[in-house]
Amino acid sequence: MKRHLLTCACVLLTLLVPSAVVFAQAGKLGQEADKLYETAESQYAGKQYADAIPLFERFVKSYSSHENVPIAYLQLAHCRRAQKDMPGYLAALDEVIRRHFGSAAWYTAYGAKLKYLKSQGKNDEYLTQFEAMVRRLGEAPLELDSKVAVRVGRYLRARYDFDVWRRPLAPTAGMLQPVIKDGGYVLDVVEMADTKDRAQRALRVIMATLRRRAKELPPDWQYAHVELLRRTSSDQQAEKLWNDYLSGWGSDLRAASMWVIRAEQFQKRAGKLRDGVVAAKQEIDAEARKNKVKPKYPSELDARIAQADALDKMSDEAWDRLLKSYAAFGGLYRPMRDRLNYLNRRNRFDDYVKVLRPFLKRFNYKGGWWQTVMSRMVSLAIWSSEDAAGTRAAEALKVLDEFPVTSHRERNRLYLFWRLRLYLKLNQTDQAVKIARTLTSSDHWGAEVWWYFLSLSRRNDAFKPVVEAARKTYGVPVEDPDGKAAGMLKELRQRLRDDQTRHAEEIVEEMYNTHRKDAATIEAVKAMVDYYYGKLLAKPRDKWMSRMIVAYPKHPLTEEVLRTQLNAMRAARRYKRVVSTWETIKARFPGIMNASHGNIRVECYKAANDVEGCERFVWKYWDGEIRSGDEYVMQRVLRITASLHGWDNKFRGDTWMRMKKMVAGTPAELMCARNAWVAYYMGPYYPSHDMRRVHFDLAGPLNAELANQKIDPSVSWRMAYADVNFLAHQENGKGALDAFNAKPKQRKYRDLSLRLDFYRLGVALGKSKMGRRGLALADALKRQCFTSRDRHAVELMKAGIYSGAEQPALAARHLLNVVYSSPRPARMYRIFRMAIGLLRPDPNRYFSEVTRYTNKIAAVQELVPRVLYRAGYRLSGLPNEKAYLARIRSLLASRYPASGARYRLDAHIARRLKERRDRERERREKQNKK
Repeated sequence: MKRHLLTCACVLLTLLVPSAVVFAQAGKLGQEADKLYETAESQYAGKQYADAIPLFERFVKSYSSHENVPIAYLQLAHCRRAQKDMPGYLAALDEVIRRHFGSAAWYTAYGAKLKYLKSQGKNDEYLTQFEAMVRRLGEAPLELDSKVAVRVGRYLRARYDFDVWRRPLAPTAGMLQPVIKDGGYVLDVVEMADTKDRAQRALRVIMATLRRRAKELPPDWQYAHVELLRRTSSDQQAEKLWNDYLSGWGSDLRAASMWVIRAEQFQKRAGKLRDGVVAAKQEIDAEARKNKVKPKYPSELDARIAQADALDKMSDEAWDRLLKSYAAFGGLYRPMRDRLNYLNRRNRFDDYVKVLRPFLKRFNYKGGWWQTVMSRMVSLAIWSSEDAAGTRAAEALKVLDEFPVTSHRERNRLYLFWRLRLYLKLNQTDQAVKIARTLTSSDHWGAEVWWYFLSLSRRNDAFKPVVEAARKTYGVPVEDPDGKAAGMLKELRQRLRDDQTRHAEEIVEEMYNTHRKDAATIEAVKAMVDYYYGKLLAKPRDKWMSRMIVAYPKHPLTEEVLRTQLNAMRAARRYKRVVSTWETIKARFPGIMNASHGNIRVECYKAANDVEGCERFVWKYWDGEIRSGDEYVMQRVLRITASLHGWDNKFRGDTWMRMKKMVAGTPAELMCARNAWVAYYMGPYYPSHDMRRVHFDLAGPLNAELANQKIDPSVSWRMAYADVNFLAHQENGKGALDAFNAKPKQRKYRDLSLRLDFYRLGVALGKSKMGRRGLALADALKRQCFTSRDRHAVELMKAGIYSGAEQPALAARHLLNVVYSSPRPARMYRIFRMAIGLLRPDPNRYFSEVTRYTNKIAAVQELVPRVLYRAGYRLSGLPNEKAYLARIRSLLASRYPASGARYRLDAHIARRLKERRDRERERREKQNKK
């Protein structure tokens, strides 16, 4: 029977493919479709949405069987949304939902539509759409993407992971990601189910998912279950379920995500209620003022405030648990930052400080946010009308004392200003004056300091002696508004406004010669510098800049002139003058030196090709900031020094290790170690996907260090099996197995595949001829692992064992088990490619698996033509290729006549036919010559 079918297929092929001309004609439709889509996407990429819309509309209508049609509908939806055509946006999403069930685009379209309905506050319609999606699928998906702004290449990589080198379920560098994860779309479902009836409705919809995935629900789904139950029944029953879920995690640190989600959701709801009350009161107040009556607030507003207070209380309790048990987790950085923002908006100073202390202790190396959170604390203390006794200011001073700043120049200056302002709030003027004398010393001198204290002295007489001392030290004369020079300054400014340059020069020359030390003369010289700089007249500009810099060396206005000179010399690329100006600023106004000034000096070193000098300067100039653990500055130093060495990964890792020593004993040390590990491992591997390029000798020791460090327990948890993975990546099966067996044994593992690279471990064991022991371990892990992710990982481990032992058929069988056991086999395309790659020596099996897979994912139009094209390409040149290609071409012609895959496959076959004819002609010509 099989031979009969094969003969028929061969006959069919001779009818379908008589010549290259036929192939060209058959593929013409796909070629036209490809060109139209490329034109549309080029307009789309350039954000020319008005031009892209008719092109996409024509494409989806004229070439509906092309593989990019589902993606084009998403892009069309994005274009229409950008053009404010919301009905058209929804219509495009509905087309995907109607025509492309099961594809990644189908899920995205539903996610986008649900997100839109939520933004419009259409709760019932949202739940109706959610019910329709779940009814079609049988259960609710745990995750749902809603991004319609896509490009075809990135879309395919993200949804189907076309990069076959990327090993699925393998925790490579991803193991360093935080264990705390944000919630997904199910939190939107909870938000939209805001009444008892809606909550009951939502619970009914997700019940199938809750039952089937009971043991492996992620934290956001567990929270959703508890919260929906809370809204439909008693709080006591919901709290019992919450505790059951928590105990189910055991020692798994990912339980922290449950508390984060709970804290943030309660906080979000409380904030929304309070904002609504404020808006309602403002509206009532406005109406009362209009009618000239006393405003009356309905009791409903008091009920909302009470509800917000209750939610805030539950959020506070969750945060107490987080700060008590998980404050060291790196994954808390974003949640703690958002919490501080919320408390600042609500003017909750005590709670703000309660979160601020652990935040500063753990994330002091986050330079930009250090300044933000500290300045907000100071503002809450100073501007509070509720703090007549100054208790807030006193507490803020304690925080500043607990987290002192010394070597970081910018932080140190801010630190002193904050202390001064807090002392003024507490009426401790003597302490404030002491700080003022420090800030006006030569170590911190600059224009900002001068103008601040000059303004302050006009409001507070205690600072007048400080200002007078600064005047004497830095040569800042007192203004005399009635003096002769002041009158000449007024005339000068009028001349400059009228562009009467010659008369202006005469005036300022007279002032400079006869009233040189007068404050008005100094302003006149500065005015001439600004005038000529604006007119781009270099020679007179330089003359007056030189006079200003020489005659008034430390005057605040001279600082501005030096900045002007620095910019002018940089623009002219006169780097020697830039260097001399830079050194002058550093000597006279050290209080203004910051990161941008360091970059200017680096620019000069690079212009002079002085690599060694540049590197010495960088490490010296930013030494204090590095020792303070400022990640932003560290990244800056790395970028500068690495650019001098060609971005070598080993150099980058070595640089992080050097900085790691400088911040030993601080959370920044862990940050440096993580970055060094990534540089030694990720940097060499990912460009070429070649394990041989990894610096195992340098990254290996960091495995143990990261796993055993005490700064962040979540990193230790993530890195628990890093040594096993590294030995497996080096194909040291015995070492990897011994390392795994040395780990503490557990009765049950939950998502062990997040930390252990099952596939690579299997390959290493297979290559080390330890297949039996590997299979025994895989069977044992299968009994101990219970999540679907881990069950797939065990199959991948067995596939790796057989692959390493050079038994491709058995390896492929286990890979295909993963593909077909998945509820969404299209998402397992990367594993399918691994499997059929092993089956290529057996064309019959190869073709049968391609047929089986395409039948399984027949509705996924964006993938099937690509699978068939790839199969046809791989099968061409093998025995019986005509029969295989005839079948594949027949499928493409009948189901996807306008596909680009059909066009490319036909073009490939035509090229092969032409090559065969050319070879045959050459052979005959040689024979004729003989």
